Amino acid sequence: MVDTKHIRKSKLELVEEIEALRLKVSRLAKQEDQQHEKEKALFQKNMVLQNILESARDLSIIGTDIQGTIVFWNKGARKILGYTAEEMIGQKEVSVLYPQDSETLKTIHEVHRYIFDSKKGSTCEVEEITKSGQRLLMNLALSPRFDESGNVIGILGIGTNISERKLMETALAERVELSDFHTNIGSIAAENDSIQKILDLSAESIQEFYSGILTRFWIFYSQEKILEVHASAKSPGLSNLPPAKVALGEKGLGKIVELKNPFFSHAPCKQPQLQNYWAWMAQNKVQQYSVVPLVIGNRILGALEIFFREPLAEARTQGLVFATSEISVGIDRVRAFEALQYSEERLRAIVANALEGVLTFYKNGVIASFNPVAEVIFGYAESEIIGKNIKSIIPDLCRERDLIHGDVMRGQQNMVGRLSEITGQHKSADTFPMDLAISEIQIPERRKPPRSDSDTQASLYIAMVRDITERKQLEEISRNEKDYVTRIIESTPALVIGLSLDGVTRIVNPAAEKTTGFSAEEIIGKNWWRTLFPGGSYGQVDYLLKLIEAGPVRNHEMILTTRSGEQRVVTWSIITRYDAHDQLTDIIGFGTDITDQKKVERDLIRAAQKAEESNRLKSDFLGIISHELRTPLTVMLGNTPLLKNPEDLPEPKEIASISTDIEKSGKHLLALIDDLLDFSKIEAGKMDLNCEPFAVHELVQDVISDCQVIADPKNLSIESQVETFELSADKMRVKQILFNLLSNAIKFTDAGFIRVGVFKKDDRAEFTVEDSGCGLSEDDQLVIFDLFRQVDASNTRAASGTGLGLAITKKLVELHGGKISVTSQTGKGSLFTFYIPSNS
Repeated sequence: MVDTKHIRKSKLELVEEIEALRLKVSRLAKQEDQQHEKEKALFQKNMVLQNILESARDLSIIGTDIQGTIVFWNKGARKILGYTAEEMIGQKEVSVLYPQDSETLKTIHEVHRYIFDSKKGSTCEVEEITKSGQRLLMNLALSPRFDESGNVIGILGIGTNISERKLMETALAERVELSDFHTNIGSIAAENDSIQKILDLSAESIQEFYSGILTRFWIFYSQEKILEVHASAKSPGLSNLPPAKVALGEKGLGKIVELKNPFFSHAPCKQPQLQNYWAWMAQNKVQQYSVVPLVIGNRILGALEIFFREPLAEARTQGLVFATSEISVGIDRVRAFEALQYSEERLRAIVANALEGVLTFYKNGVIASFNPVAEVIFGYAESEIIGKNIKSIIPDLCRERDLIHGDVMRGQQNMVGRLSEITGQHKSADTFPMDLAISEIQIPERRKPPRSDSDTQASLYIAMVRDITERKQLEEISRNEKDYVTRIIESTPALVIGLSLDGVTRIVNPAAEKTTGFSAEEIIGKNWWRTLFPGGSYGQVDYLLKLIEAGPVRNHEMILTTRSGEQRVVTWSIITRYDAHDQLTDIIGFGTDITDQKKVERDLIRAAQKAEESNRLKSDFLGIISHELRTPLTVMLGNTPLLKNPEDLPEPKEIASISTDIEKSGKHLLALIDDLLDFSKIEAGKMDLNCEPFAVHELVQDVISDCQVIADPKNLSIESQVETFELSADKMRVKQILFNLLSNAIKFTDAGFIRVGVFKKDDRAEFTVEDSGCGLSEDDQLVIFDLFRQVDASNTRAASGTGLGLAITKKLVELHGGKISVTSQTGKGSLFTFYIPSNS
């Protein structure tokens, strides 16, 4: 029988075990999730750290394992040292970065040992070598790398390039040393009253600071033109020194000092100018030679000469120049003080005999001295003025508030050291203009005064005065004359210019501005010739300049181009100016614009030519008209006697023929008289028009009928094309115009055609008369409508005429407000066209 109780109990236990297992699985899953979260956070932390290390571009960050093999190399390391991560990680040991010939490897080994033993970080300064071989000074911060168990597995190094900083620190230290050296030299130059002492102490100081093997100070004697050593300092055991005397401008040092510029050579044994030193320098292994002239202003005092076994740094080179300038000032100060002592009496004599007034006064304005010229200028004797305030003779120099403070020059420092114009006051109370030059007397002292005495030293000023009354009067006269000349130049209508020898414009007057179109600002400073005579016209400038070389130029015509491009004719008179050495300095030009005058001259010439031509034409006209009048009169007078005798009359047919000849001659004579009358009216301006509407086609047919009679003997037919319309004009004059043109066409046409056309165009009537006659040349077409003109062909001369017909025709057309023209070709005929407004 089965024990059900036991089976049931086992099931309960089994459920409990299953539940326990389920809880355990749940805990394990939770722990696994937590582990994943930790790993994720650790990964993100590592990524952040990686980014931080990589972003440090100016820091070299390098990680190594326990053997020193590189396992990490950031971009900063690549930037500073030049190696890529691929070249270094796992490939090289960190020791390849350190030079083998320095203490760096030893220092690195000691620091690594300390880190491994103490498990603490440390810093050090070492040398590192870049890929290109450059040595860098690096500041390393080294720290241990640990595993999860806390064991050191390597080292992480963060490096900073401190090469530039170290250089700056070195330079700063050098500057401090140089500053102390300069201070020492300045004290020597300022506190000693003997040139020899200044040179001896300076030579010792320079020899000690610069570590030269030989330092020498030379003094220049200007009267003898020689340099001589006055002080020296040398290394122990040095002998057989180079020569200690040389002439200025001769050999090495004499030549160098003459140039007054510092001279530094790193290869002195190769310098040709130092040949006399070669043997001595080679014997003493001299690597650098330096000479710095002692110069004040442009005056040579001497020179500093140093020989070195080591090259001299740039900063120290400049320091040497600065120290030399301090020594030069000290020498000059001592010499000036000694010269002042030695020449005091001489200066007094010079002041007493000076051509200008010389006086001295103290800071409070009290006059200390007065020379004889000052007595004459101001009217005071020296005994009268000494002790009085300078305000009594130069009132404008002293201001009340400055006098109150006891310093008369307090507010007038701008007058010290410069020449000023001021008003002086004579003893008689009269004022006068004068030049005043004030200087403060600063006498170098042999020794520094005690502090208690320093504030009681009196300031002394020296004033030099000159009465400029006469000069002012001359200046006023000169100014008035200059103003007068300037006003004349500015107001003259002539062009006035001033040019330098190279053609640059210096002055122009208003007339020149107006004519050229250029303002003074636009042309002054520019080349006059190239501006006003551009391009091809520049040849006339060359011709003018050649004339100037030969002497003064008078009334020379030139064509200049204005700013607007207009060409103007100007006649120039040129004078030249010379300096005191008879050298040509500039050119002054006076020009007259004769453009309008030239135009008037051309117009007058043309008018004269036209008058001559008119007189000739009138003479020709009189000959022609006399011939034209005589011909019909001859016919009439020649036939009249045949009819005078009733008893001897010709046959009726002959009488009829005579009558016809007389009639034709009479009509011809009447036509000539009509032309002359019309010409007279037109010339007198008394030709009147009687305008009224009329049918154009009827008028044209009437004219053609009259002219056909003239054309029949030549077997010519007059063709016409006439539009039908009315025209308001002088019918008789229009008919006369057409008749003149048609009769002219018939006269000069022997065969071919004659055509008449009339057309209505807009507000005017257009008439054309065309023929196939002899035609006109281009020259004849230009004068065909002039008075007294006839064409010059032989067949024309054979034809009769006065030369007034076409001229009268042109005038009649123009009186109607119209216009007439001709187009023609020789041998092919002519076309006359005229139009008349529809309502004249």
